[in-house]
Amino acid sequence: MALSNSDYDLLLDISHQICEETDFAALPQRMIDLISQIVPCEVAAYNAMDDQTKEMTAVHNHPDPGLVDRLFPTLMAYSHEHPVYANHIETGCMEPRKFTDFLSQQQFERTTVFNEFFRKVVGVKLLL
Repeated sequence: MALSNSDYDLLLDISHQICEETDFAALPQRMIDLISQIVPCEVAAYNAMDDQTKEMTAVHNHPDPGLVDRLFPTLMAYSHEHPVYANHIETGCMEPRKFTDFLSQQQFERTTVFNEFFRKVVGVKLLL
């Protein structure tokens, strides 16, 4: 699929806006807001993993942020099943990844982390 001139203009504009952000703490939310303009979606999330503490933080635009906050401990309890998180802990890889880089959708749907967190937060339809 070829990009149109307007697609390139949008990408360039968003790249500039991300680079212009001077508040590091605000950057994850800004990225979600901007990237959601490129990839239309119901929920977008930015996850960061701390190499020292092995903790994950998430910034998201879920319509029910309280649901995500309540279920976040469940996500962390089963983080060893989260394919991207587990790969990062094992290899230290910091490259952007998607679930299907490691598991098929069917395999992922059989995990506890999917059934106890992702299914409840975003339903069965995931952009993998």
